[in-house]
Amino acid sequence: MATTLAKNSPYSASFTAASLMRAEMNAVLPYLLQDDSYQTVKMIEDSLEILPIQSATSRERITLEMVKRFRAVPRAFWHDYQQMSESHQNLALFYVVLKTYRLVFEFQINVAVKKYYSSNNTLKIDDLWMEFYDIASRDPFVESWTERTKKTCIKSYLTMLRQAGLLNSDTAELQRIDIEKEAFIPYVRLGELWFLQACFLPQYEIENIKSAAL
Repeated sequence: MATTLAKNSPYSASFTAASLMRAEMNAVLPYLLQDDSYQTVKMIEDSLEILPIQSATSRERITLEMVKRFRAVPRAFWHDYQQMSESHQNLALFYVVLKTYRLVFEFQINVAVKKYYSSNNTLKIDDLWMEFYDIASRDPFVESWTERTKKTCIKSYLTMLRQAGLLNSDTAELQRIDIEKEAFIPYVRLGELWFLQACFLPQYEIENIKSAAL
């Protein structure tokens, strides 16, 4: 029954196996760019040298999520990613996460963006629970998740927001990324203007970046 529900649902909690995982993605990326076949993935899973994670089970889970994220965007994106600075890579990985996981995307668009532009931009756990309740009312698979799974999803999402620079660790306030506007040009050229909105950029800045991308 659970398998059937999962197949019919666009949602997954598998992102909880890994946060943005920049170091881990950077470690596996050269191998995946050469070949993301089953044999290569299995080699990564089995190698402590590539991913120095002692638990074989954890290493396998994280590898599978890295592969899923790798395949969520064009290969050309990853070639450009390799030339980015650390802060730009964190931004890029947040974009990839939003592209890969429907739940994270809806948390960001339906909760965080609206909260940022409200009179109080402190992101509360209750705000995310309300979104969970709404999704669960429409999706039997999400409704079937345990409270522990849902809590872990919320915790993982908040961790990724902090790593991306969109959430202040001390105040829990949503914030703009402290990064130059040129970092957003690749997403404009990809036709992904929604991502600029997801990063709390106002429309006038988006228009300026669009002009710079021409």
